Amino acid sequence: MTRRVIGRTCGAITVLSILLAGGGPTRGADAAAGSEPSVIFDNTGVNGGLSASGASPGSQSDTFVPFESGAADDFTLPDSPLCRWSVTGVRWTGVYWDTWPGNISAFRIIVWPDDGGAPAGGGATPNLAEALKSYLVAGNAGETSRGAGVYDYEAQFPEAFEALPGVRYWIEVQAVMDYPPQWGWHVTANRQGAGPVEYFDMLRTPAWTPIADPGDLAFALLGSPADLACDDGDACTTDSCVAGQCVFEPVTCDDGSACTEDSCSPEQGCMFTAISCDDDDGCTADACDAVTGCTHDSVPCDDGDACTEDSCSPQEGCVFSPIGCDDADACTTDACDPVRGCTHEAVQCDDGNACTTNTCDAANGCVTQDVSCDDGDACTTDRCDPAAGCLHEPLSCDDGNACTTDTCDPASGCTTQEVFCDDGDACTADACDPQMGCTSTAADCDDQDACTVDTCDPAGGCVSTPMDCGDGDACTVDLCVDGECVHVPPPDFDGDGMVGPADFAFVATCIGGPTVAAESACSCADLNGDGRVDLGDYAVLQMRYSGNKP
Repeated sequence: MTRRVIGRTCGAITVLSILLAGGGPTRGADAAAGSEPSVIFDNTGVNGGLSASGASPGSQSDTFVPFESGAADDFTLPDSPLCRWSVTGVRWTGVYWDTWPGNISAFRIIVWPDDGGAPAGGGATPNLAEALKSYLVAGNAGETSRGAGVYDYEAQFPEAFEALPGVRYWIEVQAVMDYPPQWGWHVTANRQGAGPVEYFDMLRTPAWTPIADPGDLAFALLGSPADLACDDGDACTTDSCVAGQCVFEPVTCDDGSACTEDSCSPEQGCMFTAISCDDDDGCTADACDAVTGCTHDSVPCDDGDACTEDSCSPQEGCVFSPIGCDDADACTTDACDPVRGCTHEAVQCDDGNACTTNTCDAANGCVTQDVSCDDGDACTTDRCDPAAGCLHEPLSCDDGNACTTDTCDPASGCTTQEVFCDDGDACTADACDPQMGCTSTAADCDDQDACTVDTCDPAGGCVSTPMDCGDGDACTVDLCVDGECVHVPPPDFDGDGMVGPADFAFVATCIGGPTVAAESACSCADLNGDGRVDLGDYAVLQMRYSGNKP
């Protein structure tokens, strides 16, 4: 038997998206073939655990500030007992830089191919089109606190990433949340592998910039060995994977029968085609013995039937010709009894149906005609019952719709008219339900403006009245924001949410007065409380404008 070995890469690589990555030594020998997913790569344990420095490169997609930052690290898996690895999930450890916990809505998990010792897709920000696999995992990945703002996470992939042993990949994990706080990936105490990289668009740090910290990113991969699809499409070979290469061995097609021709089809596999034992003599019974092959025994041509004439023809074999029993009378049933021969019994034309009339004609046989049951009334349903004969049942004109009135006219049949539904109230929506009839539903007067009071007048309909936010203080700007009254204090005199040129202009108009009367509008411009509006107040305003406090 010849063994055919084809060198082939073990499976097509797909893409996995995580804004985290981990480098370091490989593991996975304990994940046996066919086992449940387990840890196949542990970047934290082999690197001395978490770094005591608490270093954590930022890896966050922020739509509030906004900014994009990310960190990635490399991993290489060992030989798999089934030629490749099925990566089904990841565990990692993260840190909040400011307050905690954060408002994480999802994690992006990305797997990148290696491009000369760094992830592919480099640039101002990574080019996701070059990633191998990208996932968006909703929620906070089971965020579990270790204390002091340090958290553990775990996510299962909706679709496994198939990785080849001995090939370097990069993984990225990115928190989707709004600042503050800011989320980062915790590093380990030591470093192995190529080492982590990062990018940060707000700081103009391009992808992928090496991270100076001596540790790797803390993560572990979950998965199990996965078999290589070594299918050469040839049903005449047995396909397997040996030491990372596909092996195709020819199958043996022998069923041990003298009655078949054995062959193999690349599309169907082994084929055992029965040999022909036909000797072209219709007066012999041709058969095949699995050991000796074809046999030809004489055929007995006596069928023991009084209704046939028996003979044998080498071309046709046994011939059993029926005898003729036809008496040419359509009102008899002609038959033949195997013992007695021909029989002629009278035909029964009564079909037992009260809806037909039955007769028999010697030439044509039984004649059946339908009975007419039409009573000329459009308000009855006319039908014929095979047992009782004609029946006339009242027609039901009820269309099952409570929104119509139903009647019946003997000449034209059912008529339907619609019901009119109006309760005269502008604060209801009137309609008709086919099951319940007329209905009245309260009108929705919500104008989607939280700063108005919405009511309804039965005569005029919906009314929206603006909310009164006045606080009686001449030195505040009174506003309504999302249904809440807001009173903006000085020095934001124009209430635009910031200290700007318009506020400087207001103070300038009030400078020069020796005193500030309490009822004067300029009393609000006495920012240092000395009873005057002068350059001292202007200086206070300028310090506010520059971000300093007096």
